[in-house]
Amino acid sequence: MSKKHVFLFQPTYMSANSVNLPYGIGALASYAWAFPDIEDSFDLTGIFVLRENTDDVLARIVDPFLVGFSCYMWNMEYNKVLAKKIKDRFPACTVLFGGPQIPDDDSVLAECPFVDVLIHGEGEVPFLRLLRALRDGTPLEDVNCLSFRGAEGPVMTPLITAKEFDFPSPFQSGFYDRLLREHPDIEFVPVIETSRGCPNRCAYCSWATSTARVRLFPLERVYADLEWVAAHKMEFLGLADANFGMFPRDEEIVDYVLALRERTGYPKKLQTSYAKGSFERVFRITEKLNRVGLCKAATLSFQTMSEEAQANIGRANISLDFYRTLLKRYIEAGIPTYTELILGMPGETKQSFYDGVEELLEKGQHISLLVHLCECRLRHGEKGISRKIQNRLYDHSAEPAPRADLRDGRGTGILPYRHLHLLHVRRGLEAVRAVFRLRLLLPSSGAAAIAGTVSLF
Repeated sequence: MSKKHVFLFQPTYMSANSVNLPYGIGALASYAWAFPDIEDSFDLTGIFVLRENTDDVLARIVDPFLVGFSCYMWNMEYNKVLAKKIKDRFPACTVLFGGPQIPDDDSVLAECPFVDVLIHGEGEVPFLRLLRALRDGTPLEDVNCLSFRGAEGPVMTPLITAKEFDFPSPFQSGFYDRLLREHPDIEFVPVIETSRGCPNRCAYCSWATSTARVRLFPLERVYADLEWVAAHKMEFLGLADANFGMFPRDEEIVDYVLALRERTGYPKKLQTSYAKGSFERVFRITEKLNRVGLCKAATLSFQTMSEEAQANIGRANISLDFYRTLLKRYIEAGIPTYTELILGMPGETKQSFYDGVEELLEKGQHISLLVHLCECRLRHGEKGISRKIQNRLYDHSAEPAPRADLRDGRGTGILPYRHLHLLHVRRGLEAVRAVFRLRLLLPSSGAAAIAGTVSLF
């Protein structure tokens, strides 16, 4: 019996000649195809990682049984366009959407009639069980964390995080080796997961959707992944942990990275999201990395300085006095730092954003201030949104969506917090331009120190 064809998509932008290795679909495929019955029944016929012309991609799809899309803010609209074209040509195939951009409801099914099934949250176990159910013709109602269309309307199964956590790594399963063979000219950037989950519940963050506790992958797996990175001479390494430095063993992982660097020369830079509360351990980690030039920078983030916005998103910041003390300590040790803000938090106003940036500058952040600009999606027909702007939001081209609204007023333009569904207007960059004008508030020496250090994502 011939195998059924499965195609997986995690399209992203290429920066220079670099592309992140697709950890989402890599994790799903590595787990599913580790089971002999899946290997015997299904062929992973195609893996797509670039935002290519959708018609060119469509021409390479042959007799699909299932097409699965890992959805993020930067590829959701592209995925919709491509998925619709695939469904139009192959109406019998199953179109699956999952990933951080899929909310914990069935709204994407109503919005996208060409999508058949949604996976919510962690995907490894639901994906495996979905493949078996589709192959065997058993009820999808028996698979947790799915949404699909039933005979009497949309069905959503219980959102229960699976107990299984013995997931194989895409670094060790051969998934990434296949990508390197298929794309020898691309410089892939590895991202390793040493733990999964976050104890915080910041409303804007997809990490907050998980109901599971923070779980640790075995050190043997982590070390094997690091060896793979060094063996393939990959210079930049990302760690996907939400709070690296939270656990004592994280220092052991850093020691292993340092020994690996001394032995092989790789990796050359490391970037991660550091723990928000383990200040001493994080300082020791970044100090070790900085000694050999591995430290990209230490994170000292606020996301918003507005107390109202902090309450709305369920986040509590460290005090500004403690922030000043931390900054001073890092500066004296010669460790680079950066502070993040997110433009457009619920409850933030244009003036509160101005004031917050000024506070950070006055407390001594003259190294790097990263302002994340929310590029988000809206549902069709949302009141107050012009059709012209809606069309731009749903365009699958590389043009960015309009920016977040920061008009004067409280709570302006706020849709549901999760997944950063925010209202947009044409003049959203106005607040960011004001950041540069804030240099005039400082003495000339301070203005010179921060010139050119405000970065925009």
